[in-house]
Amino acid sequence: LNLASTGSITNPKVWEKQADLAKFKLKNNTSNNEDLYVKSITLKELGTIDEEEDLINFTLLFDGNEVATVERLDSKYLSFDLGDGVLIKELTSNLKEL
Repeated sequence: LNLASTGSITNPKVWEKQADLAKFKLKNNTSNNEDLYVKSITLKELGTIDEEEDLINFTLLFDGNEVATVERLDSKYLSFDLGDGVLIKELTSNLKEL
């Protein structure tokens, strides 16, 4: 499974609502003809912002559909639980937005 950033993100402001923070693709490039299920995604905030107060209410989109939400970061980490998982078929790419 490969991860690649895609598109560009404007410079969101702390007070901005519904701002895009990341866009990336997950590509299933397995050579053994297998589909993959992604069951969680964890991201780390690298800046100096007060993430516990200023970064709240996150939504993860998969091909335009909401697949997970998280209220707050936990010690600079943002972990999305995707339950039974999101299917990434063999040799395909899928866009994720945060």
